[in-house]
Amino acid sequence: MSPTRILYLRDTNVVCGPGKTILNTCRTIARDRYAIIVGAPAATPSRRNLFLERAELIGATVLPLRMGAYLDLGAVLRLVRTIRREGIDIVQTHDAQTRRLGILAAALGGAAHVASLHGWIPNTAKQKGSVFLDRVLIRRAQHLIVMSEEMKADVRTLGVPDDRMTVLYNSIFLEDYPPIESEKASRDALGVPHGAPTVAVIGRVSPEKGQTLFVEMARKVLAGKPDARFLIVGDGPGAPALRQRIEALGLQGRILLTGFLSDPRNAYGALDVLVIPSSTEGLPNVLLEAFAFGKPVVATRVGGIPEVLQDGASGYLVDSGDSDALAQRVSHLLDHPELARGMGRAGRDTVVKRFAFQDRTRRLERLYDQVMQSRRARGTGTA
Repeated sequence: MSPTRILYLRDTNVVCGPGKTILNTCRTIARDRYAIIVGAPAATPSRRNLFLERAELIGATVLPLRMGAYLDLGAVLRLVRTIRREGIDIVQTHDAQTRRLGILAAALGGAAHVASLHGWIPNTAKQKGSVFLDRVLIRRAQHLIVMSEEMKADVRTLGVPDDRMTVLYNSIFLEDYPPIESEKASRDALGVPHGAPTVAVIGRVSPEKGQTLFVEMARKVLAGKPDARFLIVGDGPGAPALRQRIEALGLQGRILLTGFLSDPRNAYGALDVLVIPSSTEGLPNVLLEAFAFGKPVVATRVGGIPEVLQDGASGYLVDSGDSDALAQRVSHLLDHPELARGMGRAGRDTVVKRFAFQDRTRRLERLYDQVMQSRRARGTGTA
């Protein structure tokens, strides 16, 4: 039997959380049974596509795409030709934009459509419109992959039955997270004083990620711990306003904006506590990464986070928007380093036991087999 051919579609040119999941799937999939093509926007003279470059480095087949915003019918037709030419069995979309293209291209090209839902970001009127349309389109997918039980419950309200949904938690490749060799070297690389209590938030700088709340939390912690340092690791549309807020508070020397780090290991090596202050999440990869490095986490009680972080054991959960609670929990961990280290060890045990990427991929392979069996039962697939 020939391998099941799967076209992954993702509208990105950087390696973000969902991109890591795609790349690690390519690394762990049984290539004698499944062939994956990774499609994403083509590079331009002024903009590289780091995601496609990384995919090529691990030996994945890539498909640079020309696609405009919204419903680009030209891009749909090009995808249809690709599906037919490459004998694609399953089109898997990973965001709202590729869903608009992929669901129609899969139907016209004779492929099944599997939708991976990583979460919705409704910050602007444009994003809210996109979320509304995506909540309509995902109902038409043959199968949905969701990141948490909380997300599954949300999608269930749209009328999608449980037998068309599979919860596949984000997972990590543990081999990618060896012990930090030198905390001092990590701190030196980021300009963090050795011995200073250090707290970080890592991720795209955007309103839903809560970096503004992180700044307010940092201001409160600094009132009692003036030697502490706070790292904001990442870049995004919210960075200019965030920088202005930090300057207005006079905290430039205490809160450091590192920008995007292609390799965030120095950030994890330098920090004592990771904070996830998001107002909405699917299941953030940074939570699993912090656990893999043995770091405790203080996070808001949103999305799939409470399904992974055990409050009081591997970190602390607080209500979304509560900077006072964030500050109290972070200060407590900085005051009790042995407790923090014990929570970090508990987090490491969590990812070892529950979130090894190879286990996720085996479950994904079983899902692909079920989708193909369903196609053959309908007479639309090939043996």
